[in-house]
Amino acid sequence: MRKGRERQGQYTMTLVNPAFMEGVHGVQVIQQIIPFRISKIKLTFNQDSVLMTTSNILRFNLYEPPVSPVMWTSKTVQIDNDVFSTDDVTNFMKENSHFCKSKGKWSICKLEGAVFESDQQRGPANMGPARRVAEHQFVIVTGTEGEGGITATLQQLSVYIANLFVLTSDTIAPIIKDKDLTDNVANEYNLIILGGPTENSWASKIIKNSSPLTIDENGVSLGECRFTEPQTGVLSLFPHRGSGLALVLMGNSIQGIEDVVRLATPTIPPMTRSPFSNLVPDYVITGAEFKGKGPGGYLCTGFWGNNWDFRRETSSCAC
Repeated sequence: MRKGRERQGQYTMTLVNPAFMEGVHGVQVIQQIIPFRISKIKLTFNQDSVLMTTSNILRFNLYEPPVSPVMWTSKTVQIDNDVFSTDDVTNFMKENSHFCKSKGKWSICKLEGAVFESDQQRGPANMGPARRVAEHQFVIVTGTEGEGGITATLQQLSVYIANLFVLTSDTIAPIIKDKDLTDNVANEYNLIILGGPTENSWASKIIKNSSPLTIDENGVSLGECRFTEPQTGVLSLFPHRGSGLALVLMGNSIQGIEDVVRLATPTIPPMTRSPFSNLVPDYVITGAEFKGKGPGGYLCTGFWGNNWDFRRETSSCAC
């Protein structure tokens, strides 16, 4: 049985990241037109209708709140200039669907699977920023394929990050070698990966050919930028197991990797923060001046798009 009175009145939902809002007033935002920018839905609830005016909204879902229900199936819904009848809304509530905007028009989009998020689509479950890799059970994967003392250094860095999680968040962060991590185990966890494709076999698996960020023996490429200086570090989120996340820390040298590991370090002790939670978006590329300038030494930083794509309007790069 529904509790409370039927919802009435006018409200404005404002958000920057759909991952940080499960929904309110029976509406959950799934995607923004420009990710990580201010988005709004102005909601007006009447007896027989709901009027919505959207700003920077690409996709959203409806649900029936347990308290002060909307009674969606008894109302027409107008989204900007597009009107949906009570039959449309009733069918929507029965099916696994979203409201989607394309070419300025709203329509009902049926989902192909039970989960919207995938290796090609971002939604609340696999949005950034970087710290969200630790919002699900995770393991730290240390690379064993590096030359010389790189493998030992990566293991030391992995232990350092694991200890930071214990000290700042009371979180146990298991460490496993890349050669010991099986697909079955990896599919149960988010991953924090130490080392790039030449040092860590799991980095090779995660960084797919479709990724806009690539790294090879000659440097790092992103968009129109190419970073070839030895002391270049890269921290980036990648899709993993559909709706999961992998955070890869790599670089043109072990010094570059050590630089991006510093992004895990809590600031202003003793007011400690969970690793990767201070000024770390979806991806960061650091340069030789990072150690002295902090974020002023970022070469490129920003957020991935809705399809894990590189977008100029959500990035800041100097190259």
